[in-house]
Amino acid sequence: MKRLFALLLLLPMFAWAQTSQVPAPAQENSFGSSCPYPETARTAHIEGSTTLSYRGTSGGYVEDVKVIGPSGHADLDDAAAQCMSRWKINPNDPVDKFNLGNHTIMIVWNIPDAAPGTPPPVGKLTIIGRPHVCMEYYPLAEAKAGIQGTTILRFTITDEGKVRDEAVDQSSGNANLDDTALQCVRHWLYRPAVENGKPLSVPWKASVIWKLEVAKPPPFAEPPRDCVNSYPVKPEDLAGIDGTTEITYDIVEGEARHVYVARSSGSTRLDRAAVECIGTRRFVREFVIVNGKNVDKIPWMKIRERMSWGDALKTEK
Repeated sequence: MKRLFALLLLLPMFAWAQTSQVPAPAQENSFGSSCPYPETARTAHIEGSTTLSYRGTSGGYVEDVKVIGPSGHADLDDAAAQCMSRWKINPNDPVDKFNLGNHTIMIVWNIPDAAPGTPPPVGKLTIIGRPHVCMEYYPLAEAKAGIQGTTILRFTITDEGKVRDEAVDQSSGNANLDDTALQCVRHWLYRPAVENGKPLSVPWKASVIWKLEVAKPPPFAEPPRDCVNSYPVKPEDLAGIDGTTEITYDIVEGEARHVYVARSSGSTRLDRAAVECIGTRRFVREFVIVNGKNVDKIPWMKIRERMSWGDALKTEK
């Protein structure tokens, strides 16, 4: 008889959820605890993916759980939301604390195909090592073009906790993002599933979300230059042009990198001045301890900034 289970895919944490015909317990569970497969969906052999948003509070609660990407089956969506609402976050855990604040996750309800005699996965798979995110590998060409998407990968987690036989299960729509996701997943490590006290290999899926939007950049480590007013702009510099430069850059290791002009002001000199000025920016780096190592809380961030050079003329006395 097939073992049915739901895979919870989120960054940076996820958990394995086995099928159960018993209603979910009312007590609170740790973040990523198993979610029971709804009986109505199970008997109808219905699969799907539910995307939810949530807010992790400093008190350790998961609040404001909302379905933002329905699976197409109400029972799956309701089960996902109810299960999440009972999770608890440990703010003192270096990995669990990544779930504080506003986030989105995807719960994939999946009935896997298993060969006869294949032992079902037992227990809970736990990510070890660095949080499983790939943003630091974001292909530069796609970042510049503003290309985003989600790559769903399938792979085997070996009895040593390593990733093997990785493949794209659902494309992001961009081959470069998919290839980069495959390269990234090869570095992931897990605490393997265990059956009867022995580790075993299991099939798994994970979602790599390529998203450029960020809610808030880190604070400046030092007062930044006033780029507009530090350059000697003259009225003739703005004659016949729009006069607004839009710059896109990455924040990596507290520095502004890969600075380029996303939208020209119409003046090469003003655009170069913007690139040079932004390149001097320095940002505060926040660290978290994962397995005894300091890692960046925000390993990579994409920023877009607009400079209206006409403002320099307005401030002149």
